Amino acid sequence: METDLDRTIAEFTEELELNPKNADAYYNRGVVYFVKGELDKAITDFTEALKINPDDAEAHTNRGNAYAKKGDLDSAIADFTDALKINPKDADAHYNMGNSYYRRGELDKAIAEYTEALKINPEFTQAYINRGNAYDDKGDLDSAIADYNEALKINPKDADAYNNRGGTYAQKGDLAKAAADYVEALKIDPRLDAAYYNLGKVYFMLVTKDVRSDKVICS
Repeated sequence: METDLDRTIAEFTEELELNPKNADAYYNRGVVYFVKGELDKAITDFTEALKINPDDAEAHTNRGNAYAKKGDLDSAIADFTDALKINPKDADAHYNMGNSYYRRGELDKAIAEYTEALKINPEFTQAYINRGNAYDDKGDLDSAIADYNEALKINPKDADAYNNRGGTYAQKGDLAKAAADYVEALKIDPRLDAAYYNLGKVYFMLVTKDVRSDKVICS
């Protein structure tokens, strides 16, 4: 059955038949393909848009996002780098490059990119959360908690921030604060499986002292 997204794709396709040099039509169709999860088609359209307009920072960023979703982190980072050459103040490009570095385990580079994103957009909640995750992975638990706290100042209803801060409190041995954060996360989002798992782990930790927990990585 044809969906609204399919109809939108058909409209952009008709437009491109009339004007094959319409970079915006390629870009917009690529965005729709990305939303549908058709990543190869999205990459093809972003590439066509960039052939026509090589200085389109958003096309580089979105093609980078598609590569990252496919697991091609080298190509993703290359696109984010190109986007930032064109627009150094693109907070999303810094953030997405940080996510790619994080997935590669390059935590210092990830932290540096999240920090740049936050300089540009101090209200970037997800950048605080993911930088907190990187600090947590490095063992810098106090910096991780500080970042989760900043995220919660911006958005007190962010279940991921509560869940992840709970995990860091658990690693510090403060199980009461950990449990309180997991409970708060579940009040906000009763479907957050990681918080259910982690809350159960609190009781397990009381017996075994196993302080591992599941983190939520923002997209």
